[in-house]
Amino acid sequence: MGGQRESGRRLGERITDTTFWRNEVRTELEKLLTESALLQDSRRSIQKAMNDIEGPLHIAQECLYQRENRLGNDLVHDAPEQNLLIEIELYRNSLEKLKSLFSKMEAQMKNNRAAQHELELDMVSKESALGIDNMCHQLNNFSKGISYYGGIEKYDPTVSTQLTWAENSNRLVQRSQEERRKSSQMRSDVENLVNGVAIEIWDAWSKTNNALARRAAETLEAKSKLQMHLHKIQQEIFSIEKNIELLKKAIQDKTNPMKVAHTRLEARTHRKQIELVEILLKIGWYTK
Repeated sequence: MGGQRESGRRLGERITDTTFWRNEVRTELEKLLTESALLQDSRRSIQKAMNDIEGPLHIAQECLYQRENRLGNDLVHDAPEQNLLIEIELYRNSLEKLKSLFSKMEAQMKNNRAAQHELELDMVSKESALGIDNMCHQLNNFSKGISYYGGIEKYDPTVSTQLTWAENSNRLVQRSQEERRKSSQMRSDVENLVNGVAIEIWDAWSKTNNALARRAAETLEAKSKLQMHLHKIQQEIFSIEKNIELLKKAIQDKTNPMKVAHTRLEARTHRKQIELVEILLKIGWYTK
C-alpha cells in the first residue's frame, strides 16, 4: 500500500507538471494564432498597396507616351515630362520594396505555421498524457479492469527525462515567442513602408499634376496670344486687300480719261506742218 500511495503521489505531481506545460503551450498557441491572423491582415494590406500602384503606373506611362505625339516646338523636355519620369521611377522602386517585404512576410508566415504545428503536436501529446495519467491516478485495488501484464515492469518506453521533457516544451514556447516578435516587427515594417510609399506617391503625383496644370495654362495663354496676333494680322491683311481694291478702282477710274488723252494726242499727230506747234496744250495733256 505504501508503494501505491507513493506512485499515486508521483502521478499527481506529474499531472500537475503536465497541466502546467499544457496550459503554457495552449496560451502560447493562442497568442501565435492571433499574431498570425494580424500578419495575414498585413499581407492583404501590402498586396493591396502593390495592386494600387499598378493603375497609376500605367496612367503615368500612358501620359508620357501620349506626350510624344506633340508637334513642332511643343515637343520639349519640360517640367511635366521630368515629373512623369520621376513619378514612374518612384512607382517602380516602391513596387520593388513592397515585393521584397512581401517575400519576407511569406517566409515569416511559413515560420509561424511551423511553430504553430510544433505547439499543436506538443499540446495533443500532453492532452493524451494527461488523460492516461489521470486514469492511472484514479486506479486503486477496487478499480475495474485491473490485471496482470507479464514483464511490464521490465519494459521502458521512455525517450526523455523529466528535465529534457520540460526543456522541450520550453524550447517550443520560446521559439514561438521569437517568431511572434519577428512577426510583430514585420507588421510594423509593413505599416511604415505602406504609409511611407503612400506619402511619396501622393507627393510625386501632386507635383506632376501641378506641373501639367501649369503647362496647360501656359499653353492656353500662348494660344490666346497667337490667336490675338493672328486676328491682328488678318485685320491687316483685310485692310491691305481693301486698299488694293481701292487702288484698282482708282486705276480703273483713270482708264477712260487716259484713253481720251491718248486718243487726242494720237489724233493731233496727224496735223500738217505749221499746226504742229501748239506746245502749251500738248504739255497739259502730258501732265494729265
